[in-house]
Amino acid sequence: MFILSKLVALLLPPLLFVWPMLAALFWRLRWTFLFFALLLLFLSSRFGADMLIEPLENATFPAAHTAPKYVVVLGGGYDKGDLPLTSWASERLLKALIIANKEHLPLVYSGYEAPYAAKEIAYIQKGLASTSPCY
Repeated sequence: MFILSKLVALLLPPLLFVWPMLAALFWRLRWTFLFFALLLLFLSSRFGADMLIEPLENATFPAAHTAPKYVVVLGGGYDKGDLPLTSWASERLLKALIIANKEHLPLVYSGYEAPYAAKEIAYIQKGLASTSPCY
C-alpha cells in the first residue's frame, strides 16, 4: 500500500506537469518543454491560481425549489471517549434547534456525540419553552 501511494503521487500534480517536460527534453522538443515549463510556472503563480479558483468561488447556483424536510447538524468529529459537546458544537446545535422549532422541522444530529446532543437538546428546550420538541 505504501508503494502504491508513492506511485499514485507520481501521477498527480505537480509531477503531472513535469513528466511531459522530461519527455520533451528526451525527444529534444524544445518548444513543448518551454510550453509545459511556462504552464507550470503560470499555474504555480498567485495570478494563475486565482484565475482558476475565482470562478468556482463566485459561482451562483439556482435555488432549490423544494421545501426543506429536516434541519441537519453535522457532528463535531469525536470518535471515542466520554466527551461532552464542545462550545462551538453547542452553539451550532442551539442555532439549529431555533431554526427547527421556528420552521416546525425535525432536527437530525450526526456523529458520535449525538447522545450528548440529545441531552443538551432536552436541557435547551426547557429554557426555550418550545411548543414541539425536535429530536
